[in-house]
Amino acid sequence: MAPEIFDEKYDEKVDIYAFGMLMLEVMTNRTPYDECETVMQVAAKTMSGQGPDIMDKVLNPSLREVISACIQPLTCFRPSAEELYFHPLFQLELTPGRKEFGHIEPPCTGT
Repeated sequence: MAPEIFDEKYDEKVDIYAFGMLMLEVMTNRTPYDECETVMQVAAKTMSGQGPDIMDKVLNPSLREVISACIQPLTCFRPSAEELYFHPLFQLELTPGRKEFGHIEPPCTGT
């Protein structure tokens, strides 16, 4: 949970924080703050600006940079969704000459 949630004053940057935590969990296959035994310990670490101990498990420097930026305690230091969208880490390279991913079938309508 983003630190600003505890103050009940938050905006869309809380979603950036959540995205960073999600990336961290997916990339490490561990729950952020799993070193804590209680919710109060997680809250204390979060509010004091301490990141999860598992950050050192993220070996890719670009990925670690993005995750670290997303989970900054101060919202003014977190990137916007647009900044993340244009970050080189998220730029998809398509095969030369390919313009799309292909046709996606609509979901079953049950008829």
